[in-house]
Amino acid sequence: MTTTTSAVAVDEWEHRNLDAHTPLELSDVGVGWLITSGEVDVFAVPSDPGGGDRRRVFLGPLHTGDLLLGGH
Repeated sequence: MTTTTSAVAVDEWEHRNLDAHTPLELSDVGVGWLITSGEVDVFAVPSDPGGGDRRRVFLGPLHTGDLLLGGH
């Protein structure tokens, strides 16, 4: 079963439909994402310029109305 979630970029009002294989880049401190429908599981993936271990770490779920802010 595939569930679609919608998110809106807060600074640009860009709308995106997300699925399980759609990553969101959160490195820009000036961008936040508002979850407008559905639910999102948030994972962190360490950036390693050397190409080492990039296993994702589960951070938790977000639901409709939650705001996810970018950062470094």
